[in-house]
Parts: sequence; structure tokens; C-alpha cells
Amino acid sequence: MYTFDQQPDHTSVICSSVISAVRGEYGNYHLAKRTEESVLNISPLMPIYWFFDLKTVARRNVLLPQLRLTFTIDEAWRVMQKVRGDLALRKTPPFPLP
Repeated sequence: MYTFDQQPDHTSVICSSVISAVRGEYGNYHLAKRTEESVLNISPLMPIYWFFDLKTVARRNVLLPQLRLTFTIDEAWRVMQKVRGDLALRKTPPFPLP
């Protein structure tokens, strides 16, 4: 809560989601007013730290090769939108909630 309270004018969605999960709030729960217009999926896994091998993640990242050729934020945004449109986005299955 200390970290969450440090930015009252721009609350962290990630921080509020982790706090919610630690407190046992799951599903579409909103600790911060900032997220009330969206649908959240607070998961019991949110408070767990996950570690990854950076080289493996980078090797599998479909955006990285295209982003290497960009120099401005606008170029990067256009590339991300193009790649996103080209990908067959997977359907997210409903999250099993108690």
C-alpha cells in the first residue's frame, strides 16, 4: 500500500491489481477508480514473482525484429500496429473463477 499511495494522482494499475490479489479479491475487482471503466481479471497468480530467460523471450518476440528498424516512437507504433494486425490473435479463454 505504501508504493500504491505514493502516486495518488496517477495510480498504478499493476500495483492495484497485485494488492487486490493479495487481499483475495479476484475477477473484475477495482481498487483504483482509474480502472472502473474497464474489465479487469484479477488473478490469484498476480502476487507471484515470475522470472524469465531474457534471451529466450527476445528470440520468441515477434515484434523485436521489426522494432530494431525503428528510430522514433511513431515508427515503433506503426510497426506494432501492423504486426498486431498481421497476427492471428489467440482467443483468450474465460478465466475460471471461484
